[in-house]
Amino acid sequence: MPTSCAAFDCTSAWKKDSNISFHRFPLQAERRKQWIQQVNRQNFTPSLHTFLCSKHFEASCFDRTGQTVRLRHDAVPTLFNFSAHLHPKISLPQKLDVTDVEPLPIADLSTNTLHKQSTCKDHNYCLPSPSAAKRRICELERKLEIAHKKIKIYRQRERRVNRRWTAMNDLVESLKNGNILLSTTSLETLDLENIIGKILS
Repeated sequence: MPTSCAAFDCTSAWKKDSNISFHRFPLQAERRKQWIQQVNRQNFTPSLHTFLCSKHFEASCFDRTGQTVRLRHDAVPTLFNFSAHLHPKISLPQKLDVTDVEPLPIADLSTNTLHKQSTCKDHNYCLPSPSAAKRRICELERKLEIAHKKIKIYRQRERRVNRRWTAMNDLVESLKNGNILLSTTSLETLDLENIIGKILS
């Protein structure tokens, strides 16, 4: 007659009116080996009087078709409450001490330095200062004024030359048409080059 369950940390004991049933380790070698592996106890060798209670078997392991509930022939215990010392210990990494971590070097850049660099990159097309820009504008205006004066002088000279050239053409036409009667001697003594020079001057 069974007295208690051989599973680790199981307190089930046989009682007459208890709903818990007890089952002997199978004699068949393969099934017996499976049960021993599932029990997972060191140096454990069951005897003919070693039992497991029904708490360690799933409901599908029982045959309830008849009046008596029986454990199936191929049933294997799978429900166990193993303590922590039966499971492999997992070594966790030691907590890192924050004081042991050296800070990374940070470039010493002030806000003003970054602002100046950004301004230079964004406005390379500008002049260095407003005063320099003003001087540049004044210089360009002065050169433009000088150019306008030169153009005015050139245009005045052009008009004078055109008037004198027209007068000379009229004189030549008059001479050709005989409107002005001059003798050969007069024509020879006439300083045409001087007249033309005065007209063009």
